Amino acid sequence: MTAQMTLAQLKPGDVLLMVGDLRPSNPTRNLDRMIMLLTGSDVCHSALFVGPAPDSTAAEPKYLLIDDTLGGVGLRKLHDSQDTNDPHYYTWYVRRMANPDMTPVINAAESYEGKVIYDKTWLVMLGLLILFRDLAPSGTKVDLLLQLLKYLAYKIDTMTHEPGKYYFVCSQYVAVSFSDAGNGYALEIEGGKLQLNSPGQALDNLRTQGSFQFNTQDGQLTATLTGQLAAQLPGAQAQLVSAHGLDTELLDYIAGLFSDYVAGLGDQAQTQLQSAFSEYQDAFVTPACLKDNCTNLTAEGKLGFIYGS
Repeated sequence: MTAQMTLAQLKPGDVLLMVGDLRPSNPTRNLDRMIMLLTGSDVCHSALFVGPAPDSTAAEPKYLLIDDTLGGVGLRKLHDSQDTNDPHYYTWYVRRMANPDMTPVINAAESYEGKVIYDKTWLVMLGLLILFRDLAPSGTKVDLLLQLLKYLAYKIDTMTHEPGKYYFVCSQYVAVSFSDAGNGYALEIEGGKLQLNSPGQALDNLRTQGSFQFNTQDGQLTATLTGQLAAQLPGAQAQLVSAHGLDTELLDYIAGLFSDYVAGLGDQAQTQLQSAFSEYQDAFVTPACLKDNCTNLTAEGKLGFIYGS
């Protein structure tokens, strides 16, 4: 049985894994759902516990964690609560390293503040690529869409990255913070697959596989074709593409379509998708890795609290 904990029982440097939140109040619930589908897990986000907040008092204790979200790396306020109706209430698993001094990990995590961008676009594109490669029925239209998705993944990877910025998903950021802390802190994962590359480097893995080879100069992969695809979107999403490109709202919409499609295929197809996705786990770290496969983190319990408010 998983022990129920409170924030006061946490220690600085504890790894927190958020259980996926599929409530309508969560604006990125479809992205959460997609992550859980791809990894076969109930967690979708990870963070590091920092400790009491500067304005914490005995009468009103408050705490801080640091994580990489769609808005970038930053400190978030927390407080104990069991009000599950609050839109800021989330449930988390706790994983802990035995090292008594976790200050180097916290310092490393804080050093990335303002320098990290959450690589949400690549995560969605990778899921779509695997879906159409392994699960979609073969045919001319599907093959053409796969080529377009590969081209878009390539363009996103090469055009959206800013010099001097790091591009991590949340769990990659946590793993890098442990690695940067020095000897004795790096996370160890079963099978030795924990590597600290950017998620975007998974694209290189795709390029080396025959089924994912593509020519970026292919005449079919033009702005006209992209426009034709966008024209098939509902009006609101088409306007988003025109005004903002692939922003969070559109990506969450795409993730919802992805998740609904995969769920409709049944359990066997979901298992196949998760197996295919695991091929790329050596290129980045997922929340599921941190929850279930880190041999030098112990399971301490589970808790619920108000996050970011």
